[in-house]
Amino acid sequence: MKLLITAFGPFQEFTQNPSELVLKALVKDGIIQKNPNFVISHEILPVSYSSVDSYHETWKNQQYDLIIHLGVATNETKMRIEILAKNFKAGKDINGVDPKSIPIIQGAKDAITQIQLPILNEICEKHPNKIQLSYDAGTYLCNYLYYQSMMRCTRDTKVLFIHIADFINNSEAVNLEDQAMILSDLLRMLNLRILR
Repeated sequence: MKLLITAFGPFQEFTQNPSELVLKALVKDGIIQKNPNFVISHEILPVSYSSVDSYHETWKNQQYDLIIHLGVATNETKMRIEILAKNFKAGKDINGVDPKSIPIIQGAKDAITQIQLPILNEICEKHPNKIQLSYDAGTYLCNYLYYQSMMRCTRDTKVLFIHIADFINNSEAVNLEDQAMILSDLLRMLNLRILR
């Protein structure tokens, strides 16, 4: 399975983005490398619209089986698996670009992940009170990246966005180690259930 995982870098009050820390934990601990079926690429993206656009251009000719994007849900206590990406962008990025609430692609519809809901429900049931499904990825860079990925990928590539719980600002949030473990568990499940 050819896998791409991305996370976001610092922005606003986050000198370290929790999504970046979780991705680094996955890589450092070798969790995602322990499965020989994975051929893994990973990248930390700056929190800017131009960086997302540039990155899409760099991998548009790559063929991945699965793309998982990670971002932080500020002050959230649980991880969120985002089902829906809206055709909408708003919010000032780290470069000061502020699109002022406009469609990402004029006339296009919202996009839903190609991964079947029963599989995503299963990971939520396996880790109750730590991860949940969500239909609101917001309108900021997380949603923008997710929507652009689904619009640009072929039907053979599954795309998913996961909001990481904010363990930096909320002491009740799921901790870094548990979030890395849950993501590793999800990857194994996806590999077994849909990607073979």
